[in-house]
Amino acid sequence: MRISETLCRAIAEQIVAGRMFFAEVRKHLKARVAEILRGMDKGDLATDSNARPKNKEDKE
Repeated sequence: MRISETLCRAIAEQIVAGRMFFAEVRKHLKARVAEILRGMDKGDLATDSNARPKNKEDKE
């Protein structure tokens, strides 16, 4: 998957403006995406374990 140039440019502008350090990019993105997933009621996908959507019909 490729991240949009618009998003990358916005992050680069934050770094140039001194509002963010390059080393913090991953942390900020992960936190914000996790927040959005929780808002979508998909917080179970906000893990580092390559989680997949829960299928309520599959009960193993």
